[in-house]
Amino acid sequence: MVKLRWASSLVVLGSQLAVAFGASGPIADGESPAYMRVTLRGIKAVDVQVAPIRPEIENLGLRTDQIQTDVELELRRNRIPIAQDSTGATGHLYLVMNCQELSGPKGILACSVLLELIQDVRLVRDPSITSLAPTWNDGGIVTGNADRLTDLRQTIRDFVDEFSNTYLEQNGKGNHVNAIHH
Repeated sequence: MVKLRWASSLVVLGSQLAVAFGASGPIADGESPAYMRVTLRGIKAVDVQVAPIRPEIENLGLRTDQIQTDVELELRRNRIPIAQDSTGATGHLYLVMNCQELSGPKGILACSVLLELIQDVRLVRDPSITSLAPTWNDGGIVTGNADRLTDLRQTIRDFVDEFSNTYLEQNGKGNHVNAIHH
């Protein structure tokens, strides 16, 4: 799977290109590589944090607390344990969205979405050194109308389903969820 990492200026440029070429959903799709999937093995619970959404985007109706609830509900629906706080978590699931209202037709949004699992890691060369590092991620660039925010929220739930499928696969839970359910 193509994993996207971006800076703010690249997001706007990439999003405008996606609109120009008619993309209307995630650009990246597929299964995460084996080296990322295996890092979910043994995770007992995750805590969820959603980065704050800019006020001008929240004014359009896409609120941080709403996305936080969507992510947590999807994880619970998929039977993924959620820690009450970061101290009880063995993995930290972060969702970062950067949305821009594009110039041109009113109400067209382009959003970069990154769902990332962060874990404590130790360096092989010196196991006394520990740090936090992303070990699994999914995301893409999504475009759509501001009056159809339910589509964007569904895309975020689809990314959470990808995480859930990988978690269940790696932790011996045979019931994978349907990654695209509308």
